[in-house]
Amino acid sequence: MEVKKSLIKLCALLFLALAQPSLAHSDDFDDLDVEMENLDLDIDRLDEQQREREANRAPIGIGSAGQLGAFFETIGLTEPLWISTKPEKGRDILYLMPSKITSIEYGGGSCNLFFNMTPKMHLTGSNLLNIDQVNSQQLGALLAAAPLTINNPDQVGLLLPFLKKITIQERKVGPYFQFGLVHKSFLLQLHTSLQMGERNFWLNKHDQDEIKALNQLIFGESQQYDERNLYKIRAGMGDTRVKIGLNALNAKKIQTDVGLECIIPTSRSTRKFLPETSDAPLTDDATVFDLTTNGLLTVRDYLLNPELGNGGHFGLGFFLESKINLFSNLVELITRASFDKFFAADEQRLMLQKKTLTAGSLLLDPRIPGNTDALAQSLVVDFAKQYLIPFPYHVSIEPGGIFNGIMILHIPYKKWDLRYGYDFYFQQAERFKQIYASQDVLPLLDSERAHLGTVIQHKISSETTYRIKNFNNINLDIGLGGDTTISAHNIGKDWTIYLKFASEF
Repeated sequence: MEVKKSLIKLCALLFLALAQPSLAHSDDFDDLDVEMENLDLDIDRLDEQQREREANRAPIGIGSAGQLGAFFETIGLTEPLWISTKPEKGRDILYLMPSKITSIEYGGGSCNLFFNMTPKMHLTGSNLLNIDQVNSQQLGALLAAAPLTINNPDQVGLLLPFLKKITIQERKVGPYFQFGLVHKSFLLQLHTSLQMGERNFWLNKHDQDEIKALNQLIFGESQQYDERNLYKIRAGMGDTRVKIGLNALNAKKIQTDVGLECIIPTSRSTRKFLPETSDAPLTDDATVFDLTTNGLLTVRDYLLNPELGNGGHFGLGFFLESKINLFSNLVELITRASFDKFFAADEQRLMLQKKTLTAGSLLLDPRIPGNTDALAQSLVVDFAKQYLIPFPYHVSIEPGGIFNGIMILHIPYKKWDLRYGYDFYFQQAERFKQIYASQDVLPLLDSERAHLGTVIQHKISSETTYRIKNFNNINLDIGLGGDTTISAHNIGKDWTIYLKFASEF
């Protein structure tokens, strides 16, 4: 029966589309080359399949809805496929290198040519997708009984465990600038950056090889894969911090600056929003298929789009910085504490609808009055929005405030300066102020799955610089530094290396 064939193929392609990101690149996360592999499953085939569906559409009715309900009941889909629909957030570059430009007494400038890497971001296949509920044996048996044009449909279920192993990597590279002026007891500083960010899906080499073998077994001859589906690159300006302060204490052993700072979201000039989903009627299998595939591609873009700033939010805060001389000026202890409060701005969040249906809800009895094809179409769409595909919505979000504290032990030795530090980063949970959706849709949205919670990160750092004094009484420091994460909650464990050029005047 053509309807049954098309609908079962739809379900198969849904899971296969979800499996595509696991065919990621890079043999090792330390390989900065990010070399892509030629992969076996070609998403470009969707164009040809689209033409075929246009020529032979199967309308959705009571019968086809029942077939879908029976399919999902058999494979055990009793809970939404998505555990979480929140975005992947990293740490803004402004909070990665928060130590002072140079000495606390002088103005000056610095440029840090940095590379920041997160080998494994917080969101993974295991905490994004509820795959364990799916009975892979039943899935394979159903696909094997269907007249599909693939070699071994009964093996498709073997791909599902690899979804739990998917991770996301992020790389950022660029110059980070700091400028400062001092007049008597007053100081003014400007911090900003230019960045190129990249995110990609990743699996280890062994899992890649297993998936390639399965793809060839299931789909036959290998095909060229569009590598652009596995990564996203974004370049532009990062956010900008402006600091205004006062040298409140200037004693022999201790110096202290206090002041206010403003975060300007200059990174949002290159931000792109995801396309909104149309609510056009879905009356046949082709339009449902398009809804499914477009929705999955939207999820991919949502997860892989690098964030160069804090999401477009203005912030205001205060800081306290001090330098304490220890052991007869042999060692200095430099500390910094700041708290920034951010104002609401529009972002996008993917959201499912709250679960009100079960797979059994699609099993309509045509003998009961009111059970029409129109009702069946509505139930299929509602089931997809509750269990399978989250869609983007504009949300007015107030991010949590950020507290950042550092302690740096500075050891000067002749023309060398050695710095060893500890960094603590804490961000409060965000708050949704308004979701821009119709009054009919708003109460249906499951916003809790899209909500970012508290973020905590602990880091250690080191920096070594060498001072040159041959430029008309202007000091020039050249050095190398870096940091690494020792503990994290709701954020990835990143590390940073940088080459530093700094000057006092």
